[in-house]
Order: sequence, then structure tokens, then C-alpha cells
Amino acid sequence: MSDTLLIELGTQELPPKTLKTLIAAFSKEISNGLLEAQLINVDQVKATASFATPRRLAISIPDVIKAQPDQIIERRGPAVQAAFKEDGEATPAAQGFAKSCGVSVTDLQRLKTDKGEWLNYTVNQSGKGIEELIPEIINQALKRLPIAKRMRWGAGTAEFVRPVHWLIVMHGADVIDTTVLNIKSSNKSKGHRFHCSTELSITNANDYKKILENQGHVIASFKDRQDMIKQQITELAEQVGGEIEDDPALLDEVTGLVEYPTAVIGKFDKAFLEVPQECLISSMRDHQKYFHIVDGSGKLLPNFITVSNIDSKDPQRLIQGNERVLRARLADAKFFWQTDQKVSLESRVEKLDSVLFHIKLGSILDKTKRIQSLAKKISGQIGADANVSERAAMLAKANLVSDMVGEFD
Repeated sequence: MSDTLLIELGTQELPPKTLKTLIAAFSKEISNGLLEAQLINVDQVKATASFATPRRLAISIPDVIKAQPDQIIERRGPAVQAAFKEDGEATPAAQGFAKSCGVSVTDLQRLKTDKGEWLNYTVNQSGKGIEELIPEIINQALKRLPIAKRMRWGAGTAEFVRPVHWLIVMHGADVIDTTVLNIKSSNKSKGHRFHCSTELSITNANDYKKILENQGHVIASFKDRQDMIKQQITELAEQVGGEIEDDPALLDEVTGLVEYPTAVIGKFDKAFLEVPQECLISSMRDHQKYFHIVDGSGKLLPNFITVSNIDSKDPQRLIQGNERVLRARLADAKFFWQTDQKVSLESRVEKLDSVLFHIKLGSILDKTKRIQSLAKKISGQIGADANVSERAAMLAKANLVSDMVGEFD
């Protein structure tokens, strides 16, 4: 009998930057394990559905059979001529082959071929059930995940990227009784941390995605959540006459931070646009995980979009809170920008002596002097102004000790 196999590992919040990689590896390893165990075929691997949110890794595979098919195991041993002595006594070769098969020499059969007669062992092996096979498949898959640093929790010895709190292993409507990472399997899952206060009962593996969304307020599919975010931020940007610049890494990270995405748009003071827009974008993207908005020519607009993990009853308060946080970030950027403009690049050159370039090559100032010497020499060879070239070389590294480069490296 075949049915959908569901495996869900419920955890504390997973690292958002690696969530996409984790679920891809988890799906691949589980599928490979099931293939090797002959519980699925290649076509079923293509139909596999994977789910990843900050609090779960899950995989659903259709038409997984309940037990391996029975197999006829046939092993060929040594040639009969080498298996017995002249008096009919079994040789060490025959005895070793019989032992490896778990039988006596008298239980072995003989196989005649065009090339001679051989000892042979044939046995009908019953297929193992999914209950027996699945624990090892899951454990091996978890061991092979690309996790840079694993952690332990509580008094146990289990290790994973984050503490594990629940486990679902189901075949159709049946729970497969097993234990992984010291967690016993059940059909109980958890919904959104804020929008769902009760446990969710998964009545059938086929209903997993629907139950999480309708009862748990969780969009379990990474791709579905990402598509929702794309649509929401695109529509919000169009409302202010702008567009979202393509940023796959930020989109992946934000998708890994939320289980039910709700995008909102905020604004900031136009006075901050005096600061180079790369610094403003860095403040929004790297520190706050906001999406910036540009006009048709790529110029930054005084707006931002944040993706919340809650469906707020008062979105305006949410927007105002994010605007306050961003205002402080941008104020820092503006301060560094204005402060740097009060000092000339030339006056910073001597500070380069405090920055080590290489233990055997001296400071950045020493490097600057070498560049000056080379610039002066090369300028004479190409007919350039030696004084201008030498001065440009002197100033080339001076910005490295500025506040802006220190803050927005």
C-alpha cells in the first residue's frame, strides 16, 4: 500500500540566511535515502514538496510504499573445483563463503554455467517495513546537512543547528512511531508563534500544507512565501511611483525570517538623501532587512518596505515604529558624512601610518609612498603631469581612515 510520507522537524528559529540551503539539502538526502531503500522511484522524487519556515523543515513525498518489495538474493561463491578437496571435504574457500552467507556448506546450491560449476546461495529476502527503515534514513539525512556549527540543548546529547521541539513522521493518516534527536514522533505540529496558540493535529499527511495555512496561520512553502513577498513589495513600490531593485540574497533572508509575510511601506526625511544613496541602502538592507525603492533612473526614493511576521491590527503603529528605528540609523550615516566633509583628504594621509598593510611591508602610508613613487615614474613615460599623478597617488588611500568607510566598509 502506498501513501504520502510527511516528515516535519519543528525547531527554534533557524538561521534565515541558510534556510533555503538547509531545506534543499534535507529534501535531497531524504529522497536519496528512500530511493536507496526502494520505497520510491525517480518520478516520485520529482513530485516531492518541501517546506521551510523559521520554525520548521518539512518534506512531503507522494506514493511512498509501506514496505520494500521482497527480493531474491543470489550470491555466487568459489568454483566447485576449488571448493572441495579430492576426498570431498570442503576447502577454506567454501567454508568462508558459507559462513558469509550465514549457512553451512551443505546448504549451498550448485550453479552450472558455460564456464564451469560454482557454489551458489539463493534466498528469498522479505522487504523491510517503512517503520524500520525511516529512522535511519532521517538520521543519516540530518548528519549530512551542511551545518557549519551544531549545538546541543538541555541535558541530551543530540546536536542540530537549533534545538528541536517536535517531530512529525506520518504515512498517510498513520503516525510512524520513531525517535529522532531525542524527540518522539507524533502528528502534532505548531502554527504561527503569535497567531496560533494551540497545537495543530495533522489528520493526514496530504492535508499538511492546508492545515498549517488555514488553522496555523503559516505559509509553509518557502517558494509560496517568497512569491507573496515579491508581489506585496512590488505593489507597494508602485504606489509611490517606484520599483524594487533585484536583491535575491535579501529576498531569501527575509523569506527565512517570516511565516506569514505582511509587507508595509514607510518613509524617511528627504534631507537624508544628501548622503550617498549606497550608504542609505546599506543601512536599510544590512541592518534592518528593509527593501529600498528607486525611481526609473535608479535614484533612491525616501521610502522603504519592511516585511512583518504578524498581521497587525494597527499597521500604522508598526510603520511608525520602523520609521523611528530607521531614522536613528540614517541620522548616524548623515553625521558621519557631514563630519568627514569637515576634514580634507590630505589631512588624513598621516593617519594611514597607524594602519598596518603587511608585517614585512609596513603601513598603508608606506604603501602610499611607494605608489607615489611609481606614479611619478610612470607619468614621465606616458607624458602625464607628474605633480598631478603624484598627488592623486597620495590621496588614493586617505579615505580608508574616514568615518564613512569605517561605518560602511
